[in-house]
Amino acid sequence: MNLNSCHSSAEEPLSILLLSMSLRYVQFIEGFMRSANKYFLAGHQVNFYLFTDNPEKVSHLQLAPENQLFVIPVQNGSRWQELSRSRMHILSSYIQGQFQHEVDYLYSMDIDVQLLAHIGVEIIDALVATISSWQVTQQENKARETRPESQGATPEGQGDFHYTASFYGGSVSEVYKLTRACFGGLMEDTENGIEARGHHESLLNEYLVQHKPTRLLSPEYYWDTELSPSIIHVKRMSKLNHI
Repeated sequence: MNLNSCHSSAEEPLSILLLSMSLRYVQFIEGFMRSANKYFLAGHQVNFYLFTDNPEKVSHLQLAPENQLFVIPVQNGSRWQELSRSRMHILSSYIQGQFQHEVDYLYSMDIDVQLLAHIGVEIIDALVATISSWQVTQQENKARETRPESQGATPEGQGDFHYTASFYGGSVSEVYKLTRACFGGLMEDTENGIEARGHHESLLNEYLVQHKPTRLLSPEYYWDTELSPSIIHVKRMSKLNHI
């Protein structure tokens, strides 16, 4: 099957969900949008949904004719952990109320990244996960939760890989089920006085143990700059350092 012929720009748009829910992330928006406009599903119709608590600080950006940017104001919690919890609630709520009527596929990305090479239709599938760049090192994964009392616990020996929460997606229906389940687990942990070690990333990994991804992306699709760049030869997207 030729994916390019199946996902022509004449069909319903694909979408990318961007999260810039803190003032300190506003600095990354313009650089991200320039790189995504160039490299993310180039030639296809893409809706960029930017969630931010600082919509007035988003400047006008020149995009390809087939692409659109929608800035969605949201409230931000005072703690990083509240942001982690609220993003899954926001995504599932907007999928149910809006996105399911506008796009076929959704992909969630952090805003503090830069695309370095083309990301094309190879990412299109029902449930898409990106293998964590920490997977290819011998270093301890900071987001793996092993405490059984947490809803994000992944028992030792279970799970094929560890996945990053910085780039995942798939069909609208599958992403809705994932985000709704993760939010439910985060709320249950909160009620029990527990915070999963990797917060929403821990919950995402627990979900993907039970619901196997239909498409795996290698760490080249999201490389953590805390790791040596020499480990991998091709990087399509990389985290940016915070100043």
